[in-house]
Amino acid sequence: GRYIAKKTVPAGTALTDTNYWFVYGASSGAILDLQNRMTTAEGNITGLQSAAAVLGDDDLYARLHGKKIIALGDSLTEGSGSAAGKTWVEKIATKYGATCYNEGHSGYSIAGPEANSLWSIIDSVLAAHDDCDIFVISGGANDKNKGCPPGSAKSSAGNTTSGALKVIIDKVRTKYGKDCRILCMTTYHRYNDYNSIGYCEYDYVQAVMSSAAYYGIPCFNNYDNSGMILTDDIGNSNSWIDVGYVDGGVRNYHFSEYDD
Repeated sequence: GRYIAKKTVPAGTALTDTNYWFVYGASSGAILDLQNRMTTAEGNITGLQSAAAVLGDDDLYARLHGKKIIALGDSLTEGSGSAAGKTWVEKIATKYGATCYNEGHSGYSIAGPEANSLWSIIDSVLAAHDDCDIFVISGGANDKNKGCPPGSAKSSAGNTTSGALKVIIDKVRTKYGKDCRILCMTTYHRYNDYNSIGYCEYDYVQAVMSSAAYYGIPCFNNYDNSGMILTDDIGNSNSWIDVGYVDGGVRNYHFSEYDD
């Protein structure tokens, strides 16, 4: 490096004494620090490029291949008509090499205490599966249709959508532990009316989202973000068409296997 005196320098003053000397040039501390930072950044970029090359264009396959997925839900999970057994659960298994168990039940609400509810069958579902990597819970449409109260995420009342979902999440966590990832999904936009106790479909979307948020669990809002709406006529831009039309019948507000 090169040194320049800031002021008169007493004889024998070391070059490291910055009170008298100023260092500049290629070996200055600031430039060396910058060079080190650039080297580190280049290394990080190289590492990211290597990771991207390993994952390829579709890292979902790497993440889901060989995983066991349980999907608990209503008829939108189970499938209706010719789409039964061909919903997103089965499509994930086919595309990503996962093992998916479809625990969808037509007409089931999340809330109990009636038998036709996810709240009432969760114990038997968990008893049937010793292990699980990803547990997906979806629903809410039948809670609205049956007139179940949406409830509050602060309560665990099983007769409300929010409370029953909290009970289900607690039981899944207890059964499979921290290594099982729990995910939630709301219902889709299917109806615009209000039920007998004055709630609309979106109230149940919010009930599912609030209970998931209470536990810090990811929840996909199908109502707002899926891009699929069943209140439209057949000429809409949805990628899945109502299975009633596909089967040559009338609208039944369920997605078909059709996917272009």
